[in-house]
Amino acid sequence: FGGPVFDFSRSGPEPQSVSCRPLVYRVVIYHFLFNIYYFAFFTDGTTVLGIAAQFFVAGYETVSTTLSFGLYELALNQEIQRKLKDELRNALKEDGELDYGTVHKIPYLDQVVKETLRKYPILPYLDRHCTKEYRIPDSDLVLYPGSTVYIPMFGLHYDEKYFPNPNGFIPERFSTENKDNFPATAYLPFGLGPRICIGERFALTSTKLAIAKLLLEYDIEPCEETPIPVEFKASGITLVPTKKLMLKFKNSHN
Repeated sequence: FGGPVFDFSRSGPEPQSVSCRPLVYRVVIYHFLFNIYYFAFFTDGTTVLGIAAQFFVAGYETVSTTLSFGLYELALNQEIQRKLKDELRNALKEDGELDYGTVHKIPYLDQVVKETLRKYPILPYLDRHCTKEYRIPDSDLVLYPGSTVYIPMFGLHYDEKYFPNPNGFIPERFSTENKDNFPATAYLPFGLGPRICIGERFALTSTKLAIAKLLLEYDIEPCEETPIPVEFKASGITLVPTKKLMLKFKNSHN
């Protein structure tokens, strides 16, 4: 999806109904450059290089993975896709353009992306380093300094105690009426607390913009090569399907 999806700042005529200003990207890049200049004064070149590499690599992987799985679910769930298209068109009609503010005020788009991250967390687990002794309440288990604690996000995100019918794709779980049905610690696509992923807002904004622009232009459907159900590779740092998620894109204006 490299070119037409993410290159919102390309020159030349753009259909007004899907134009996207690159404001969010400018803000992110300016913030990134500020941090680079700041660290350049107080650290060596290796640290600066590491920060730059982490920003671009982590940002690409999170967005591309979430976008792929999100489009996959929308292709399999046509009613959800139609509902989201209706909300996007109404928002576009009201605001006149698709920009940062528009995508962040569409409730159903937010619910779709959050449900995608529940079913397909970018990282299957989180790891934390224990810094002080801690006894797990109501147990004899003690965590000692230096221990590594692994938090299985798949186990939490598919726990029926918090998410009934966990294998279903149900964006309404994250509606205003239902979002308090599970604790914040049961949903951890970007982590939680002081070490939460600093790229959360960038990843969510990029994913929402990409999904919105695609749905305004295309009807997305499964094809003969679409793997149903999707299976994942047993190895790897991030969640990767064993087969390519092939989908059919039909111009919705024809």
